[in-house]
Amino acid sequence: LFAALGLPQQRLQPTAVKSRYRQLALRVHPDKCGDPRAKQAFQKVSEAFEALGTVQAQDRYLLLLQFDARQRRQRPQQRSSRDSSAAAAEESEGREEDEDEEEAPSRPKTKRRRAPGQGGGEGRPRAKEQKWWDGCSWVEFERRWRRREALEAKLRAKYLGLVQGKYQHRQLRQQIFAAERSCEHLDRLKDIGESELWPPEFREEFPNKEALQVPAFEGATTAWDEVLERYELESPEYCASRLVDLLTHLRTVHLYCLHCGCHFADAEDLDRSCPGVDEEAHEAAASVAVAREAPEGVTRELAPPPKRAKGPMPKQALGSEDNDDGDGAFAALLAAPGRGRATRGAAGR
Repeated sequence: LFAALGLPQQRLQPTAVKSRYRQLALRVHPDKCGDPRAKQAFQKVSEAFEALGTVQAQDRYLLLLQFDARQRRQRPQQRSSRDSSAAAAEESEGREEDEDEEEAPSRPKTKRRRAPGQGGGEGRPRAKEQKWWDGCSWVEFERRWRRREALEAKLRAKYLGLVQGKYQHRQLRQQIFAAERSCEHLDRLKDIGESELWPPEFREEFPNKEALQVPAFEGATTAWDEVLERYELESPEYCASRLVDLLTHLRTVHLYCLHCGCHFADAEDLDRSCPGVDEEAHEAAASVAVAREAPEGVTRELAPPPKRAKGPMPKQALGSEDNDDGDGAFAALLAAPGRGRATRGAAGR
């Protein structure tokens, strides 16, 4: 992947990866390059950018490369041990075999047929995974790129610069979980193959999943358990980038807005009817999901309830540190009108 972008195989700043991808996309896009291999080259550099766009993604990829290199070094040793054990087993069987016993005719092997749809890639073919950059002209690519950059910059400024960082970070994680479930749900309905946008627990083709599930010793925590912990979401910068990828996929591939909770007829309808791309733009807007019906075959289980005005946020939620003794919570509880009357009545009795 690093070689596809012409970058050294080491951790790089996301801005350097983005700048390099922009240069290569301008050079190899089918609308800008007449070479018949331009489409394949553009897809290759775009996939590399998707996989290396953040520091966390680069760390995961470098870790997988180290794991694969270690597996390749261990393979010859395992092969030699298997060969020696197999030779010893054959020698012992040859000594125990009776020379006068006639060998029974072997039964011809028959290949077992699988029913359609039972593994092995048979059954109904699945559609190719769609990306935000796939199958569009250069003008459309420029428009999506500018939207992506604007959305990423807005999310980064919003969730990194606000005083209530911890509270907003928690809200951002919840939006990521909801968006991942929406991507998995809608992709399955359209027979789109699984992608890295799905929750890890629903991905059957996760890289080296079987090896990650093997514990170092009995009772030990496996690497797969650490993957499911989602430690990468502890970084607000990664959360902002992850949410950009999820919202871009939902809006471009499925014409679906996570915050509206409904589908739209086309891109123009989405731009015209949707209040915006982030949750803040939807807070003061009416719920579009109430006025629209879901498309045929799509359930509305992921649609949010109608919007309602939000009350003032408690000061405890806005604080940077948690209050261990809880005096503020008890003070707010005693200051409630109903609670105050009940307390005074109890004191009078």
